[in-house]
Amino acid sequence: MPLPSFHEATSTRLDCCRRTGRISNNCLLAEPHGRRWKGFPGSSPNKIDMVHGQRILITLIRHGKPHGIDPGWRSSAGFASWLQVEGDRGIDLDDSSVGQALSSKWRVYCSDLRRAIDSASHLTDPEIVCADPMFREAGLGALTAPGFIRLPIGAWTVLVRLAWFLRIVDGPESLEQARRRALIAAARLDADARKYRQVVVVGHGLFNGMVAAELRRLGWTGPRRPGHRYWESTTYAYEVPILD
Repeated sequence: MPLPSFHEATSTRLDCCRRTGRISNNCLLAEPHGRRWKGFPGSSPNKIDMVHGQRILITLIRHGKPHGIDPGWRSSAGFASWLQVEGDRGIDLDDSSVGQALSSKWRVYCSDLRRAIDSASHLTDPEIVCADPMFREAGLGALTAPGFIRLPIGAWTVLVRLAWFLRIVDGPESLEQARRRALIAAARLDADARKYRQVVVVGHGLFNGMVAAELRRLGWTGPRRPGHRYWESTTYAYEVPILD
C-alpha cells in the first residue's frame, strides 16, 4: 500500500508548526504545564488528573512478537525476499508478554501492517480499531552484497537501517519523508486527544520513536524514547487549561 503523499502547502504548514508548537487552525494549544506521566495508564481509563486543567494522554504501544521469523542466515538477495512477506506476518499469541487490554472508550489506531492489526485486535474490540498507513513502520530498503556474504535477519536489518539513516540506501520513503509523516501523525494524535482525552496507537519500534519526538516538540511530556520491546507501552501527557 503506498504511503501518504506530502505536497508543498502541507510541508510549509508543518515546518511552521514544528517551530511554533501550534499544529492547526482549529486546535487551541496552550503552553504546557504538565508533569511527566510514567508508564501505561491504570485501571481507571476515564480518570483525568486536574493539574492546571485537563490532562490528556497519548499512548504508543509496540506490536506483539511476530510469529514464524526465520532465524537462519541469508544473503542480501534472501533478505530482500524476506522483506516482501515480512509485512504480512501475524503475531505470536503464545508470547508470555502479551499486553494488557485497552478500554473501548479510547480512540485506538494501529498501523495497517498485519502484526499491528492483530496486536490491536487482541487488546480491544476490533470494531473500534482504525488501521491507518500513517502509522506503519518506516520501510526498509535493501543492500546489494556478494552472494557469499550471509547474515542473520537481525544483522541485515541493523545494517540496512543504519545505511538508511546515513542516506546510503533508499527505502520505500526517505528519512525526511518518514520524519514528515511522523509530524503529521503527531498532529493528528494531538487533535484526537483533545476530543477523546485518551488516544492509543499500536505501531512499530522506530516509527513510534519518531512520533514521540514530534509530540515532545509540540509540548507533550514523556520519555525521550518510547518502549521498544514487543507489547511495551509508553504514555505522553499534555495539560489543557480550563478556559473561563
